[in-house]
Amino acid sequence: MKREHRHRAVVNKDYGYTKCIAPHCCNPAAHGAVCVVSICRCGFIKEVNRNGGRIEAGSWHEPRPGDYVGILK
Repeated sequence: MKREHRHRAVVNKDYGYTKCIAPHCCNPAAHGAVCVVSICRCGFIKEVNRNGGRIEAGSWHEPRPGDYVGILK
């Protein structure tokens, strides 16, 4: 039986806020401070906006070309 891969962050990097991460459940209170980018060992990324205890979490997805060039290989 093949095991299912579960994403787990192996690298977390902080960036300044740039955009709404989850437009379908936008939380404006989480905008403006920091965006934490988590990277899984398979290469998928997850972005989370944080501001004063407020959180707007995105989902795991394949990075688009040009996303976070400094940390993605």
